[in-house]
Amino acid sequence: MTKRIFSILTVGSLLLFACNKNDLNEQHQGWQFHNTADAQVKFIIAYTALTPSAATPASGPTGDLFVNGVKVTATPVAYGSLYPALGGAFAACASGLVNIKAIVNRTGGNIAGDTLANGNYQLGPTTHSIILVDPNPNPTPLSPNLLVVGESVSMPAYGKYKIRFMNMIAGPADTLNLYSRRLGGNIGTSIVYKNLSPWVEMPVTSLSDTLELRKAGTTTSIINMNSFVGATSRSYTILARGNTSVSGRTRTLTSYISQ
Repeated sequence: MTKRIFSILTVGSLLLFACNKNDLNEQHQGWQFHNTADAQVKFIIAYTALTPSAATPASGPTGDLFVNGVKVTATPVAYGSLYPALGGAFAACASGLVNIKAIVNRTGGNIAGDTLANGNYQLGPTTHSIILVDPNPNPTPLSPNLLVVGESVSMPAYGKYKIRFMNMIAGPADTLNLYSRRLGGNIGTSIVYKNLSPWVEMPVTSLSDTLELRKAGTTTSIINMNSFVGATSRSYTILARGNTSVSGRTRTLTSYISQ
């Protein structure tokens, strides 16, 4: 059953992600420098519009993330990228009720309209993904361009991994399934834009999987993720993003780490 993620942001709220065998160690190495009262965040740009932009011709915003006026991102983040880029790593920031802004990065200073998102959110002293998205369809209740998703997932059993699907494809706003050829069934079923599926626990094998993005009710693959291999005790989110009506925003599948 589809789970809405608009009324998010409690410590018990959902989410995300995973990849290679060494990523868990890398994640813990990053955490040891955090104050236990800090929130830890990952910033992802899935916003598909080409403007505002610091480039000519416009190629979409490259943005910085600010929490309570303090810049969290050490490097600007472009479409299709995330910060920190290292698998399993998160950046520390203030917790509690905080103000979050995403602002276009310009070397010469910001201009009117460069604040892409601005809202107040509750961040617990845990991990979160902050996702810059298109405002429509399904506008969020606070900032229309921002989803803040708390990540909380129990550790998979040894010899198994967890996986889930998030639909961030802005256009066309189809209802989508994520199909696993190895499973012979869906990992995520009937997921609409800005929504995610429940976790599915799967056994680790030496065989790779092909994951297919399908429009609900069809067996035709829109995009494939080939040679996916899950590692034991990891948790993965498969993220779909793109917009067929915007140049350079083809639909893609990618993954990232929660634990």
